Order: sequence, then structure tokens, then C-alpha cells
Amino acid sequence: MLLSADYRIGVEGPFNIGLNEVKIGMTMHHVGITLAQDRLGKAAFQRSVINAEMFNPQGAMEAGFLDKVVAVEQLMPTALAWRRSSKSSICRRKKHQTQSAQGLAGHHGPVDLRWTSKPA
Repeated sequence: MLLSADYRIGVEGPFNIGLNEVKIGMTMHHVGITLAQDRLGKAAFQRSVINAEMFNPQGAMEAGFLDKVVAVEQLMPTALAWRRSSKSSICRRKKHQTQSAQGLAGHHGPVDLRWTSKPA
């Protein structure tokens, strides 16, 4: 779930972050592997998938699981600031997608607009 978010903010503390499916011996679904390949650095991906390595929050940020690590009292202010800064770019993308889809729908049928991306 963590890797599917657009922007991932973690808090400092005694936490372990990683591919817990691998840690308990489950086979990872291909979607999870694709997300991990996209988000994690090559070495962190190998260490996470092959060795089931877990990371503390700072290590998780360096590996690519998190985009930012903050003190627990800064979590909400940081998340709200990110939302405010990204809201206008998300609205512009959705407006463009809707206009593009309206132009295509008559020729190609329904268009699925669901998608996620990394913030610019």
C-alpha cells in the first residue's frame, strides 16, 4: 500500500518499513513487484525482495519507500503543506485529462482516467 501512494511522508521513530510480504514468506504479487521496482533504488529493491531487509524511517527514505521523514508533531503540517502545494497541479492535470477524454470518447469509447504519478 505504501508504495502506491503519490507522496509518502513517514515519521521518526523505532519503526521498520519494507516488503513485509517477503519477510513472512509470501509470494509478492506482480503489481507489488512493479511498484517496488519503480519506487526503490536498484540495490534497495534487491535487498528488499531477496533478503527481506527492513529499514528504519531514514533508511526507508534513502531506499525509496518514503519521500520525506519528519518528527511526529510535524506530520500533519507537512502533509497539509504538500497537499496545498500539489493541489493546483493536480487540478490542472485532471482538467486536461477530462478535456482530452471528451475529445477521444466519441471515437474510442469510454476512457479510464484513473492514474497516479509522482509529484513534479
